[in-house]
Amino acid sequence: MLNVTPLFWFLALAFLVSAYSFWKRLREDYAEELIFGLTLRGGFFALIFARLFFVLCNLNLFEFSVAAWVTAHVGADFNLGGAFVGVVWAVVWQMKKRKKHPWEVLDALSLAVLYFLVLGGVGSFLTNGIYSDLFFSVIGLVGLGFFPFLKKNYRSFSWYKSGKTGFLFALYSVYVFFFLLVLAFFKPDNLYLNRLISLFLVLASLWILYTRSERNLREDARSIFKFKRREI
Repeated sequence: MLNVTPLFWFLALAFLVSAYSFWKRLREDYAEELIFGLTLRGGFFALIFARLFFVLCNLNLFEFSVAAWVTAHVGADFNLGGAFVGVVWAVVWQMKKRKKHPWEVLDALSLAVLYFLVLGGVGSFLTNGIYSDLFFSVIGLVGLGFFPFLKKNYRSFSWYKSGKTGFLFALYSVYVFFFLLVLAFFKPDNLYLNRLISLFLVLASLWILYTRSERNLREDARSIFKFKRREI
C-alpha cells in the first residue's frame, strides 16, 4: 500500500513543516505535551480516515476484503477529504476530552492544510507528471499569501460580528474544498462520491463559519427580503 515516491517524500516533508508551524502557533498557550500529542494523533487519524474514505469511494475495486482495504494499491491510495475529517476529528476529540475549546487549535491547523497542499501538489506532479496536480500547490500558495492579512484583520470584518476564533479554520475549509470541488469537475474519471465529499465539506464549513459569526438567520433573511423589495 505504501509506495516510496516523490509524493511520499513531499508529504513527509509537509508533515514536518506543518508540525513545526502547529507547534509555533500554539506553544505560548498550550503545553508542549498536548501539542505533540495532537500532532501525532492528528497525523494517525488523518491516515486512517484518508484510507477509509478512499476505500469507500472505490469499493468496487476493493469489494469487502478487509485485507485489501489495508494492503491493496490501486493508484492514489488516500482521499484528501478523508484526511481532513480525520485530523479535525482527532483535534476536536482531544480538546473536548480535556474540556477545552478546539477553535484556536483548528485555526492553527488551517496553516498545516495549506502546507500539505503546496508540497503535496508538487510531489504529486513529480510522481504522476500531471500538470493539473500543481493546482493543489496553487491553492495552497494563494491561501498562504492571504493568511497574515486574514489573521490580523478578521475580527474587524463587519459581516463576522462575533470576532471569535474558528474563522480561519472555517474560511479556509470553504476555500480549499470549493476549489477542490471545481477541480474535480475537470477530471472526467473523478468519482461522484469524491465530489459529494468536497461538497459536503464546503457546506459544513459554511455552516460553521456562519454559526461562529453569531449572526441572526432571521435578521439576515429579513434584510435580504427587504433589499429585494427595494429593487422591485
